[in-house]
Amino acid sequence: MSRRTIRAALSAAAAAVLVLIPAWVSAQSAEFWTAPLGVPAPAFGVRETAPAVPSSWTRETPGFYYVDNTAAASTDSVQYGTPGVPRKTIPTAIAAGSVVEVHGGPYSTSVNISVGGNGTVTAPIFYRGVGKPRIVGTVNNRNIALIGSYVVLEGFIIENLQVAPVGHHQSVRDNEIRGMTPAPGGSAVYLGAHTDIVVLRNLIHNNGDPNYPVENDIHGVLVGTGAERAWIMDNEMYSNGGDSVQINSGTGTLARLIYIARNRMHGEGENAVDIKTAQDVVVSQNRCWGFRPTTYAYSGSDGTAIVVNDDNARTGVNNRIFILFNEISDSTVGVRTQWYAILVGNVIRNIQNAGVLTFGAHDVHIEHNTFYDVARAVERSGGDVGNKIVYINNVVYARTADDMKVTGNATNGSTVANSVFASPARISWAGVMYTGIASFAAARGCSGCVEGDPSFLNVGAADFRPRPGSPLIGNAAPSALYSAYQQTYGVSIAYDALGRSRPGPDGRWDVGALEGDGVNPPAAPANVRIIR
Repeated sequence: MSRRTIRAALSAAAAAVLVLIPAWVSAQSAEFWTAPLGVPAPAFGVRETAPAVPSSWTRETPGFYYVDNTAAASTDSVQYGTPGVPRKTIPTAIAAGSVVEVHGGPYSTSVNISVGGNGTVTAPIFYRGVGKPRIVGTVNNRNIALIGSYVVLEGFIIENLQVAPVGHHQSVRDNEIRGMTPAPGGSAVYLGAHTDIVVLRNLIHNNGDPNYPVENDIHGVLVGTGAERAWIMDNEMYSNGGDSVQINSGTGTLARLIYIARNRMHGEGENAVDIKTAQDVVVSQNRCWGFRPTTYAYSGSDGTAIVVNDDNARTGVNNRIFILFNEISDSTVGVRTQWYAILVGNVIRNIQNAGVLTFGAHDVHIEHNTFYDVARAVERSGGDVGNKIVYINNVVYARTADDMKVTGNATNGSTVANSVFASPARISWAGVMYTGIASFAAARGCSGCVEGDPSFLNVGAADFRPRPGSPLIGNAAPSALYSAYQQTYGVSIAYDALGRSRPGPDGRWDVGALEGDGVNPPAAPANVRIIR
């Protein structure tokens, strides 16, 4: 069976059972849109709608462009165009408040093109495709640049062209971006040293080729040096040659305040998310599945869904990378972190190797996660003296090797507490295998840890909420992380993976990624009598 066939089968099978996060979160309309968990809402780019076109559009109206290159009467001798006499080409720099309505197509270009202008918060600029017109690059390595400010690009099919916002307060939304020719590198969307950019509800696929015989590292979205305040939300990305999203500031100014949230990412050539150099990154509520190793000659992937690389080691500090409330499944490794990272509220399941694989000179905080059908929840090796892992309020069940394997310097200062393991627990620590939580707790400490069936509600439907009476219920002890996050980013993460508040209705915090329904089983009846 070819790698292409295997990938397709894995993606289809995984998609069929991904039911943890409701489907509506990836397709919210502007009217009902809510920010993902742990993500502050952008100031521009989500809820704005274009003003209505003229009701009787028989004459040119300043500020309203009508473009249709397929109409017999189309001509660029008109400035704005009308449905009767459209413009033939898409205008470039236009005035604040303008609306460009594009029909027909395809619109072909062999050169870089730009659209935009100096819009304002009260008079943004809209480029709107009606009927999904195609804009096609006929020569490789060309792009569409969004110039200026307060610009929305929506409703197009964009083929073999990179979309590159180069201003501020810009939105690329509701487009299909596809078909970039395999090449040594690139991306369908590139976010450079610009601010307040939104990439929303796009379908980004088949840019490069994940099954190509040599590396063609074309990503869905690439965030580069100096980008600040970027939101990549509610998109679907698959079958690209590289990552769905990569953040790579190189040795320049670190990209910061980057929010990757509520996307569906699957079957890529490398990873769903690859964070190389950045700070203040939030990866929240994404669905990631179908990541398997690639065997390129010089690079590739080990089949990890989300990667925090060690490039940030040059800063020598905690760059605040948060991996929150994601569903990660059907991959070789769930999360690989080689630098500081914080994982909260994730469901990591059906993973061939480790749910979290971590090594290097850094700390890792792992709290309120659910691991199911993994080789082990966490594998940690290496590290400098003083580095540690904090593993609290997690549940691991149906593991195939052991629950945890920790070696290296992290074995001395790490914490394991308030977590639930299958019976008997199997924890490999500093080269010693502890069987049973009592033996591990006696040697290393494991306050609040218990063994037993977590009593998930419906494993077959990927519903990992605890049933009444589960040992998960009420046995968590949340850390100070929750209040610190709110103080830093101005939004709460006191939720479970379904967006329900923590603590639950019963006033208690449950172990794992999901709260119970807060309904306690009834007390056993007393003074039972048989009445004849």
